[in-house]
Amino acid sequence: MGSMKQAFLAAGAAALAAAWWYYRRGKKTASKPPPKKPKRQLCACGCGKVASMRCGRCKTARYATRECQASHARAHAPVCYFDSGVQAMDAGEPRKAAKLFETSVEKADKLPQEERVKRRSAAYLAQGRARQMVKEFDAALAAYASGVKSARAANVPADAVECMVGAANVVRATDGAAAAIELFAAAAARADEAIASGGARRGPGALPGAEATRLVAARASAWANQATSMLATPGSDARRAKALLKRALDAREAMAKYYPTS
Repeated sequence: MGSMKQAFLAAGAAALAAAWWYYRRGKKTASKPPPKKPKRQLCACGCGKVASMRCGRCKTARYATRECQASHARAHAPVCYFDSGVQAMDAGEPRKAAKLFETSVEKADKLPQEERVKRRSAAYLAQGRARQMVKEFDAALAAYASGVKSARAANVPADAVECMVGAANVVRATDGAAAAIELFAAAAARADEAIASGGARRGPGALPGAEATRLVAARASAWANQATSMLATPGSDARRAKALLKRALDAREAMAKYYPTS
């Protein structure tokens, strides 16, 4: 009886070992999907060649040769310093970012007029935010003021409204909520004007989807900041403040549906 039990155990162990061997063999020989080929990127200079190197500063632009990079240096410089500034902000280095954004503005001076004002508009807005983060409020106000001027010249109303909201936030931080209420109201009115003239409308002459979304978001931000400033100011109309807050929240909820990011 004992020998029969041992025989059954030995047979079971052999069957288990065989099953394990076939399982492992099947896993080793199973067909694997071919590895995905890395997506080829073309040279940023527009030559049509496949890029094999990238910009050492921003790590974003890619080029086929050093000659391609040199030929594209003037056009790339404002974008390069701007992207590097964004990376510095993401890394928690707003002071470094502010200098990079400032350099982006300077480099944009060498571009054609239309491209120059657009690049300067975005760089001034980013520079104002960076200066505001390190509490360099006078420099932030100067950057925001230049941003409003450049945004109007470039017909980028979202940048103008965001600069106005940023400047109002600086005033709230330095002079108190009461001093900022009318500034936020002016930013919202500027957004209303841009939207009424087609800034957030579909069809010919309208802004691209992403810009329209930014404009609506900037107006909602102006409303929300105006409302919170009113609520922080004794004697303000609390009912109107709450209505503005509701309007801002409703706008943010509707924004994703009607103005999808492009």
